[in-house]
Amino acid sequence: KEIFKLLIVFILIIIILNSFHGGLMGLRFISIFHDLQDLSSAEEDEIDRVGTYRIFIYRNSLPLIMENPYLGVGPDNFAEIFPQEKYSEFTGTKNRVVDKAHSEYIQLGVTAGIPALGIYLFLLLYVLYNLKPKTFNAINLKSIRGKKKFIKTTLFLSVLAYSLQAALNISVVTVAPIFWTILGFAGAYIINFNEDDFEEESS
Repeated sequence: KEIFKLLIVFILIIIILNSFHGGLMGLRFISIFHDLQDLSSAEEDEIDRVGTYRIFIYRNSLPLIMENPYLGVGPDNFAEIFPQEKYSEFTGTKNRVVDKAHSEYIQLGVTAGIPALGIYLFLLLYVLYNLKPKTFNAINLKSIRGKKKFIKTTLFLSVLAYSLQAALNISVVTVAPIFWTILGFAGAYIINFNEDDFEEESS
């Protein structure tokens, strides 16, 4: 019931935001189904157009990681090595420059190198492993241990949600500070609480 209530609230929020943005969010939502249809197509060109040409960008970005695998090409130098002419020819646009990989992991691998990407992925996996709830049973918020378990689960789901969407999106100024703050909270929680504190009080 609680999850159903949350879904209703989120739907209402989306409807309100959509009305303020001239239906832009609704159109973006509908485009997801068009992208899924294109992904199921056998045509390579159709697949490359999925997600506002994201597949094309990914396909041409992954090989760039091996050009400078240890140190990368440097922060914000993605546009310098991405095949801009090939992109312009494919999309038919001449005034658009691809300066991001639209994937946080590919972006980091290209600009900072494979070791930096490995360290970042290890950090995320370490945090997720240590915050992973043993169960998702009902949490007793009236007890101290229940509140700790609620905080742990919330931090786990927050980091997991960001990590999953980062595969298809790039870190931006409006989101990155919030994520790193949450990651800091997660680290502090792992350091300050023992596994014994994660369990519910026995009845």
